[in-house]
Amino acid sequence: MNQVINWVNYCFRSILLCITYFFSWLKGFYKRHYNLSTIGILGTFGYFSFLYQTLGFETITWMKGAKNFNEVGDFLAGVFGPVAFFWLIIGYQMQHSELRLNRKSLEKQADELEYSRKALELQVNEFKQNVELTKDNFNFQKEIHNKKEATLERSKKPYFDKVEAKLNGNSIIIISIRNIGGDIRNIETIDKEKNMPTNETIDSCNKFQTITLLTNIKINIDEYKNKAKNIGDLNKDDRTTLFPDYEVHYLDKDLIKWKVNISISIYLDVSGVYFVAYFSMLNGELNVKRVNA
Repeated sequence: MNQVINWVNYCFRSILLCITYFFSWLKGFYKRHYNLSTIGILGTFGYFSFLYQTLGFETITWMKGAKNFNEVGDFLAGVFGPVAFFWLIIGYQMQHSELRLNRKSLEKQADELEYSRKALELQVNEFKQNVELTKDNFNFQKEIHNKKEATLERSKKPYFDKVEAKLNGNSIIIISIRNIGGDIRNIETIDKEKNMPTNETIDSCNKFQTITLLTNIKINIDEYKNKAKNIGDLNKDDRTTLFPDYEVHYLDKDLIKWKVNISISIYLDVSGVYFVAYFSMLNGELNVKRVNA
């Protein structure tokens, strides 16, 4: 009985040695041809085949006739111990392989996420650039539209670009103005000093039409001509005669009443007498004000 146990121990040590020496070879073989479970099955089958060829059928007969079950248990433990240890190594390697695959999979996912992040950053930057271009284009188009609207609106509104003052046959100063904007109606001239109209209301004035407005200024032109002849005896302040300002009131197409101020003066020069009329300006534009209802 002791000889059998010694033989089993010898077999166990031999199997462990074989596993130690050939496991690296099996691992390489597995990578080329099989997986770990196949190696485990083949190894187990080879192990039991080796035991059967070594121990023979007599061992089975001995186990049937054995009276001490402790010896049988020790024998079976010695037989199956290497198999259990072998499968423990196989399981460890299988788990290690799975962890390695999982790590590679996670690394691949991380690389894909990094690629997605970079691609998303490029898309965001491109989107920002498109937004900026769209914004600039919108502002440009808005500016063009506003200019067109302003031009169109200005063309619809009354706008005067020319004013002249001269004498009529009754030695009364009259004012001529030209409308280059929208049509107007109910035009009248108001003496600001007396706050009263100086002419009859003109019904309408269309675009590019010139109208004549009457003032209440009557002068002796010969007197001013005589002064002009003696221009050398006059001071600078005496060469210009200022008259009270006038206002031109009118209604636009929306029946809103507006007014524009006109100043009139006479200027003496060596070459004669000049009538000067000009609109009130504000920041280079015609100073048009709305008349309070």
